Order: sequence, then C-alpha cells, then structure tokens
Amino acid sequence: MTLPALLVWLLLAPIEPSQPDPLWDLARFPPHSTAREATDFCWQAKRNFEAAAECAWEHKAHLFRAAANQADAAHSAWCYLASAANEDYPIDYRRMAMGWLRETLGDEDYFAGRMPFPAYWAFQELR
Repeated sequence: MTLPALLVWLLLAPIEPSQPDPLWDLARFPPHSTAREATDFCWQAKRNFEAAAECAWEHKAHLFRAAANQADAAHSAWCYLASAANEDYPIDYRRMAMGWLRETLGDEDYFAGRMPFPAYWAFQELR
C-alpha cells in the first residue's frame, strides 16, 4: 500500500466509539480496604450461620441456612469488588472482576453503587 493510499484509508476508516474503562466504575463503590473487611465479615458470618444450622432445632435450622446463603451471596459480591479494587492484580483480571460484580448486583444496583449488606440480618426471625 502506498503512502497516499494509506493516508486516505486512515482518514476514511470508520472510527469506532471507545468503550469506557470498567475500572472507572470503581469510584462509585467503597474502597478496597472496606471491601476486604466486608469480605472477611461475610465469610465469618456464613461459617457461623452454617454452624448454628447444625445445632439448631429443626424448625429453626432452615432460617440459619437461608442466612448462610445470603451471606454467601454477599461474600461473592464483596469479593469481586475487593479483587477489582486491588491494585496489585493485573488490569485484565480487575476488569473481569468488575464484570462479575455487575452480573452479581444487576445493572440498577451496579450503576447506583449499591453493595449488599455484609451479612444477612434475620435476628428477629432466628430467636
């Protein structure tokens, strides 16, 4: 290809709109330190709810199992956020973590920056 032909091609080539970097979305979420703490809290809450389900009366065990499932779902979301906000991770992995976070939260909560509570609170029902 000659230089004039290359210049014409560059000028006439369609310009695709660039996609915004998903890491820009991190600004609407809590910082990495908060995400890390919430991840650890959810993990401990899940383990405690599972242990309580093992020794609870049968008519109350399902409530503890439901609380453990909610804590597990919250743990996943907070873990994705912690991974995306961790600057030590490769940029491609951080972008994938933001995609997983968006799938987990749904578009409405994702774009509003709403994260789930670090653990499911069902203490009224569990008494």
